[in-house]
Amino acid sequence: MNIQDIMKEVTEKMEQTRQKTQEHLDRIQVSISSKSLENIKVNIYETLLPIKNIARFNKIDSQTISIEPFDKTHAAAIESGITRSKQDFSVRRKGNTGSVYVTLPPLTEERRKKHVGEVHEQEEKEKVLIRNQRTHAKKELKNLPKEGISEDEIKKAEDKLQKITDKYIKGIEELCRKKKENLLTI
Repeated sequence: MNIQDIMKEVTEKMEQTRQKTQEHLDRIQVSISSKSLENIKVNIYETLLPIKNIARFNKIDSQTISIEPFDKTHAAAIESGITRSKQDFSVRRKGNTGSVYVTLPPLTEERRKKHVGEVHEQEEKEKVLIRNQRTHAKKELKNLPKEGISEDEIKKAEDKLQKITDKYIKGIEELCRKKKENLLTI
């Protein structure tokens, strides 16, 4: 392994960590969007399918979405799939129309603070993960002199590694800052 390989690998790992953070933050809801529902899997004829494959979404307001299954007999499966997803949604069916209404309860001050705490916890976990990835890459760099690479080259690589680490930590901090801001905006 050479310096470029180590840097490429650590950058890819840090990018995956940033993406995982974004996905986690997206699951903390302030308003409802079809994006938060479309990949929930539902059991249709013994096959798990994402809701987006079997229904269309209509946004009623910032807290409510109507899901219209292409086949009305799938409404019960959609309702049960959303309920099993353990997201903070209220789900109900309306009459024989086949429509499923999904509502995100309004955020109380208590829930807002709870979500801000979750965001902060996630931020700290991800920053630790980024630092651990840096530490692992540094160990790999330290082993390179045995392979004929100069100390100066390794020092430059370590400096570059620190800059990459700082960039990804700042990126995670920014994602989390925006989410906290979003949660606290009434």
